Amino acid sequence: MSGSAVPPGSLALSPASLAFGSVDVGQSVAKTATLTNSGSTSVTVSQDAANSAAFTISGLSLPATLAAGQSATITVTYAPKASGTVNGNVTISGNASLTMGDGLGLVGSTDDPISASLSVSGNGAVAGQFVAIPASLAFSSVTVGSTQGQTVSLTNSGGTSATISQATVIGTGVSISGLGLPLTLTPGQSTSFTASFTPTTAGTTTGSIAITSTATNPSLRIPFSGVGATTGALVASPDSIAFGSVLVGGAQSHSEMLSNTGGSTVHISGATVTGAGFSVSGISVPTTLNAGQSLTFNVNFNPQSSGAPVAAWLLLLMARFRT
Repeated sequence: MSGSAVPPGSLALSPASLAFGSVDVGQSVAKTATLTNSGSTSVTVSQDAANSAAFTISGLSLPATLAAGQSATITVTYAPKASGTVNGNVTISGNASLTMGDGLGLVGSTDDPISASLSVSGNGAVAGQFVAIPASLAFSSVTVGSTQGQTVSLTNSGGTSATISQATVIGTGVSISGLGLPLTLTPGQSTSFTASFTPTTAGTTTGSIAITSTATNPSLRIPFSGVGATTGALVASPDSIAFGSVLVGGAQSHSEMLSNTGGSTVHISGATVTGAGFSVSGISVPTTLNAGQSLTFNVNFNPQSSGAPVAAWLLLLMARFRT
């Protein structure tokens, strides 16, 4: 009798490890490895498996037979489900065949379980995402022709860099400044710009600031609203007072209403009267009238001598208009 011993089929994977690096959650990266039967008998590959759901294997139609020395390519895909580092293993398993003959036509065979594995690793990253603070802008009543500004901060709250390519104002009355584009923000980095409201007409305006970028929210909208107001204006009612005949030494009073018919606040700093025998009471200055607000006071006539009709002027000194 005679015979020769041969090594059974065996499996080997090359390279021995695959490092996928940083991959955004929701994205995937694929790499290949070579599976080789380095033995002297055929191998039947029956199973492939990864011990982490973030890794999948493709490229082999199982079961597959590799003859002695034969190779095949497998693909390992990394698709992170959440942020953070993942370490795992990919295992290919099957059976090696060894066929024996006795020279008399009798043949027997045996199968030995074998496997090969490689280590895999990757880091799941949250893609870049921009957050605006404040998330919306409300400009209070602003006098037509005046300007009110607010600062807006943009922060990349994601795990990868993102680039802002464009910032556009949708609507009227608002402009932006201080944002040089294109601009790339790394994870956690912030920038700021100024949004200014300059109404040209009275009334309410609405719109938004659109931030276009490579982030996961590529069209971030920052809504705004503002009110354009007319300049504060004082109106007296009635606009004239006739006291008629009043006895010398006597007194007569008339009520007067003062209203702010404009759209911004008026600050009244003083009230004076010209003309003998006239005075005012019931008004305390300085005082402030908001838009649409009114106050009442008394105009008094107390003649000290008889004679022709006397005229007087009431001067309300307005120090400033406030928006």
